[in-house]
Amino acid sequence: MSIENRKSLIEFPPLLDPLFESVQQGLKTLELRKEQPPFTNVKVADSVILKSRKSEQVKVEIIAIRKYKSLDEVLKNENVEKLAPNTTEEQRRDFAQRMFPDPNVPLLLFEFKKVG
Repeated sequence: MSIENRKSLIEFPPLLDPLFESVQQGLKTLELRKEQPPFTNVKVADSVILKSRKSEQVKVEIIAIRKYKSLDEVLKNENVEKLAPNTTEEQRRDFAQRMFPDPNVPLLLFEFKKVG
């Protein structure tokens, strides 16, 4: 994910191809990241360029940011189908636990919409 700021473009790791395709299709509208820079610099209404591992990209606008104290809190309070569409609950939990092995790491959940 890249963040397009007025002053600079910040590069983030690309999404896995199935997740990127879900963004393109409008199915994935949530992105979860650790609450740490540069993600803490993202604001509502920022434009973000999401990239695939194949260097494809799509522009989205951040429409909401929610803070969570743990992965379990995210999984209990969010529509996780919007995080990882077309996956089972078990697959989503397994993937999330691999991404965030510390169960109590603070997280930021970005809600976005495709633009353009």
